[in-house]
Amino acid sequence: MRDRELALCVVEAGLAASADEVAFESLGGGISNDVLAFSAGGREYVLKRALPKLRVAAEWHSDVRRIHREAACQRWLTQVLRPGEVPAVVAEDELHHVYIMERAPRDSLNWKDEMLAGRVHPQAAARAGDLLGRLHAAGAENDQLAARFGDQTVFDQLRLDPYLRTTAANHPALAEPIGDVIRSCAEERWTVVHGDYSPKNILLRETHLVLLDHEVVHYGDPRFDLGFFFTHLFLKALHLGLAELWEQIPRAWAAYRTAYPGIDERSWQPHLGCMLLARVDGKSPAGYLSAAEEERVRLLAEPLIRGQTAGLADALALAERV
Repeated sequence: MRDRELALCVVEAGLAASADEVAFESLGGGISNDVLAFSAGGREYVLKRALPKLRVAAEWHSDVRRIHREAACQRWLTQVLRPGEVPAVVAEDELHHVYIMERAPRDSLNWKDEMLAGRVHPQAAARAGDLLGRLHAAGAENDQLAARFGDQTVFDQLRLDPYLRTTAANHPALAEPIGDVIRSCAEERWTVVHGDYSPKNILLRETHLVLLDHEVVHYGDPRFDLGFFFTHLFLKALHLGLAELWEQIPRAWAAYRTAYPGIDERSWQPHLGCMLLARVDGKSPAGYLSAAEEERVRLLAEPLIRGQTAGLADALALAERV
């Protein structure tokens, strides 16, 4: 029934003559959306529909209307980023909370999968840092974008509550500094914040990256994106123990800082610490970490959360010691 209903959305979009012509392939990997690929008229597309309840063990709900903010963000990103860095939106169905985009080339590599397989792509982290910096620079101090993406309801439902408030409840001794990070994320209004900037949402091409999944977009504090993104780099490096992955972390920051130089390096260390701890003790733990690795993450996270590191070099040195 689901596929039939979604196939009719494809027909309504004018991409197929009848629902019988539409065959979906699940792309998997998502906890908050149905993500289905299909072909029509000799071209390849991806259909995305928001789920009201996320596919995790804990009770975790979010407003399905977030899919339309995601489509709006994706349209904006195609205008301000470089050609090929974001797939074009081709149709949107507000009744069924669906939108359709062009499919990225099939030979694209998922960066998360590549890292977990131990395959290091030397330019990937710097390119990712640069792309994030250009995104933040493009959205900075823009009243029109602040109005379009100012509502933080979905950000609260998908990030602040399940990641940070849950983690604070599990670590009462850290509740106050985590609360400070929550307040900065909720109150600061600097630029467009992606909200889900991580290797699982980045595809690798020979000359550039492709950025996906913009449903947590909002106008807010870009330090959230930094904490979220660098958490993934730290966790993969800690898990795999590859020197090449540790070396990519300062390259990513240097590229970001070149593209968007307005953020003090020390100021986002608590955001990094909070997100590290959230990935072991929040509602969405990183499934690839061992119990021993999780304990190392806890030891690394607390000094960061408390603001006891001077910057990224300090954080990296601390990661070597825990």
